[in-house]
Amino acid sequence: MDKKVKTKSNALKNYVIPLGIIAFAFLLAGYYIISLINTSLLQDMIDDSSRNAQNHMSRLSNSISATNIIEKLLEEKITVSSNVILNNTDKLSNDFLKEMIDDLKVDGIYWFNSSGEIIYTSDKYIGWQAVEGHPVHNFMIGNEDVLIEDIRKDSESDKYYKFGYEKADNGEFVQIGILANNINELTAKQSDLYISDI
Repeated sequence: MDKKVKTKSNALKNYVIPLGIIAFAFLLAGYYIISLINTSLLQDMIDDSSRNAQNHMSRLSNSISATNIIEKLLEEKITVSSNVILNNTDKLSNDFLKEMIDDLKVDGIYWFNSSGEIIYTSDKYIGWQAVEGHPVHNFMIGNEDVLIEDIRKDSESDKYYKFGYEKADNGEFVQIGILANNINELTAKQSDLYISDI
């Protein structure tokens, strides 16, 4: 009987305890390795997120810069065009405005009387009358002599234009329009692209 107890005691010392220690060491090493992997993966995710955020911010900044440059160029073109028309009021006619469209490389020139009615035009809408609340009417009754709008949808054609206005001394005024559908689509796509990448 003592031999059996000794054998069990020796087996316990020789096999079970070392196996338990080895199993515990494996568990401890596994936990440590998993913690390291989790920490490393988390750090990689943080680094990737930071890089992506910087990339998106850079793209957005470039998009905003490009849009601002385009807007400034359009504003300069409208300003120059309206000045040319105002300096040639003695030549005003539909034919003259049609010629000026080609020379100035704009998409619409409209001459309004002081009541907001188109009396000369480069294309159509002769006799069109600005109604209350319309941007043309707002400019007509406003105190500004020059106004350049943000790109907006034209109320008659449903196309996007950049419009600018300038008043003559007698209250009549010119409206210059530059078709901006492509610019509007481009900036909308860039915004959508940025939002979808977040």
